Amino acid sequence: MNINFRLVLNLLGYLVGYTGILMLIPAIIDFFMQEEAWKTFFIFSLLITFIGFAFAFANRQEQTKGLSHKDGLLLTILAWVVIVALTALPFTYSYLEMSYTDSYFEMMSGITTTGATIIPALDKLSYGFHFWRAFIQWVGGIGIIVTAVILIPSMQGGGMQLFKIEAFETFDSAKEKVKKIAMGMIVIYLCITFLSLVALMFIAELGFFDALIHSLTSVSTAGFSNKDASVGYFQNPKMELILTFSMISGGMPYMLLYYFVFLRKTLIFQDSQIKAYLFLLLSITTIISIWLISHNGLAVGDSIRQTMFTVASLLTGTGFVLVDYSLWGTFPTMVLFITMFIGGCGGSTACGIKIYRIQVAFIIAKNTIEKLFLKQHMSIPFYNKRVISPDFTTGIFVYLFLLIVTLFVSSAILSSLDLDFITAFTATVACITNVGPGLGSIVGPAGNFSSLPDTAKWVLSLTMLLGRLEILGVLIICSRKFWTN
Repeated sequence: MNINFRLVLNLLGYLVGYTGILMLIPAIIDFFMQEEAWKTFFIFSLLITFIGFAFAFANRQEQTKGLSHKDGLLLTILAWVVIVALTALPFTYSYLEMSYTDSYFEMMSGITTTGATIIPALDKLSYGFHFWRAFIQWVGGIGIIVTAVILIPSMQGGGMQLFKIEAFETFDSAKEKVKKIAMGMIVIYLCITFLSLVALMFIAELGFFDALIHSLTSVSTAGFSNKDASVGYFQNPKMELILTFSMISGGMPYMLLYYFVFLRKTLIFQDSQIKAYLFLLLSITTIISIWLISHNGLAVGDSIRQTMFTVASLLTGTGFVLVDYSLWGTFPTMVLFITMFIGGCGGSTACGIKIYRIQVAFIIAKNTIEKLFLKQHMSIPFYNKRVISPDFTTGIFVYLFLLIVTLFVSSAILSSLDLDFITAFTATVACITNVGPGLGSIVGPAGNFSSLPDTAKWVLSLTMLLGRLEILGVLIICSRKFWTN
């Protein structure tokens, strides 16, 4: 099956065009705040909008009902790469005068909801730039392509391929209702964001702009803050509790939230993935809290508050920093480092390996051990009352294998650039799991990625993309067979 390049350019053009329109928002903000950056945003908004819709209209005769799996895959990857490349331009051609490498890294970190910042002094940013960083993360949280299902009516016919690539699973009965499902998920996403905003303003008593930034970047499990010290700057326990619940909600599977809210189906209470997700949150919080109380002499209330926030931040891949958890000690740091790998639920805004993959891998391993060593007949493996197919099992183990390969290759490249082992390895882990902060003095909770060499930033930008699109979809385009019949 040949790739329909004109069709891909048509849909990509719409995505780019809408991105240009959205760039008017930070231009308006900076205009009213009397910041010079409004001119930069306004000029690039016009330029990007023109480029996008020029591509879309030049190919408008193409119909998306013929959108193939290859088309959808290529569109997804191009959308993330191209939109990052364009949204990075204001950072380079403004008073910030950031290199394009730094600008691209910052926007790739934003749109993949990684939250690894390259900007050492956030107070230099205008209101428009702060909003743009947070808004890009918010859009990336739900997925550019899922949003496109709403913005481009003609994509309805081929939308299922895009859902599959973006890792939002749907049930067979929903294949004719892609647009309705996408709209429902976005409504839920909006509602959680709004509730978080209101709670931060009226319960935590934050100013509107601080509340807006942190509501956008918590529900998207993204982690960009407008303060160098992140959430720790505010020293506000109410804010920490609100953001904890917001991050936890972002790590929930949106498809099950859709079924619960709109179809009144209680699948969310029966899902083993959600049970494991909440169990992990509580158990890891309990273990580390007890350690901090017994070994570090931390008060019970402070221990539970700081630990629950940090665990929720790292498990969901948000990356908000309340305290420098690397100073807690070797044991809690190691537990939190392992937590970074796990991630949230499948079909959520969180990244990482995902809990369902770990559960399925455990079930398959258990059945295999029983067959090989206990001489028992292998029973049919089930997950959530569904048979685990061989293809599904193969896909999970291939993903885990490629994750390990990517982790070691990226770490090796960074090590070759004279970075120490802790920095190279944990920076790669932070980027491929889309968490943000790593460990050590350079990329740890109290540092940032600005001092890394440019080559390392490009490698980590690719690593973030691989992590967000779950490796397989990106690597397949490197195959010659993908480009042939």
